[in-house]
Amino acid sequence: MLNRLRSIALLVLMALVLALGIPTMALADTAQDAQLFQGNCSVCHALGTNRVIAMKNLQKQTLEKYDM
Repeated sequence: MLNRLRSIALLVLMALVLALGIPTMALADTAQDAQLFQGNCSVCHALGTNRVIAMKNLQKQTLEKYDM
């Protein structure tokens, strides 16, 4: 009985996560994300800019414009 309740609770929790659109990336370790960005992306995307193609940057306005 207890296992069944746990299973139901887990299913409800998973349904809520999917319904609310919480990205799985939110669960990732932010320290590792920052380190990954610094090591691979920051050369071109420092401060959210793009040194190669200026209009393809990581600034909030641009991300919203392209539904990112």
